[in-house]
Amino acid sequence: MKHTLLLAGAALTLAMTHPAAAATNLIVNGDFNGTGNFAGEYITITGDNPPAGFGWSVTGSVDVFKTDSRFGGDPDPIGGDPYALDLVGVGTEGGIYQPFFTQAGKTYRLTFDFANNPFIGSAAMQVGLLGGGDFIVKEDVFHSGSTTTAMDWQTMSFEFTAVDDISFVSFKNTAGAFAGGMYLDNVSVVDLSESGVPEPATWALMIAGFGLAGTALRSRRRLAPTAV
Repeated sequence: MKHTLLLAGAALTLAMTHPAAAATNLIVNGDFNGTGNFAGEYITITGDNPPAGFGWSVTGSVDVFKTDSRFGGDPDPIGGDPYALDLVGVGTEGGIYQPFFTQAGKTYRLTFDFANNPFIGSAAMQVGLLGGGDFIVKEDVFHSGSTTTAMDWQTMSFEFTAVDDISFVSFKNTAGAFAGGMYLDNVSVVDLSESGVPEPATWALMIAGFGLAGTALRSRRRLAPTAV
């Protein structure tokens, strides 16, 4: 009996400690750190002059800024140091987009952090996921109230099913002010089949472990001595 219980415990331990497949971020430079160090507190990027490592196509202009500068405010987004993005650089319009590889029929999750530029009252953007020449997701996102001492970064996620081998993610500023819009950081897209959901073999091992434990406990109750 003790031997059976030990086997059941070993099966459960192995099932629960079996490492899930690591989720790979399909987005290039989703943390906007790929521009490398630069002089000053920010750099303005247009579609004509994206620096090496930026990884995004640009409409209008955007700013990559240092989160520890006066433009970054406090607190910084978790894991967001040392850079983030303002969707408006010069003027009043700006946006970014990027293609990434997908597999039709698979489910993915887009996640990003956002806040409004703390020197304007509020900002809005349109978040898009495209595949097969059409929008899979098109969502308007609004943020207000950020200040240099209380940035109030928020995190948002969307799950979507790919319809093509290549999908696109886009962020377009839709409301803000001159030279200021929505802040963005920590953009990621992951395949949900690789993001920590137990694999079929792991599920089978867990079920077998629970079954062994249940059988052993039932047998133990049947063999327990009766008090006189």
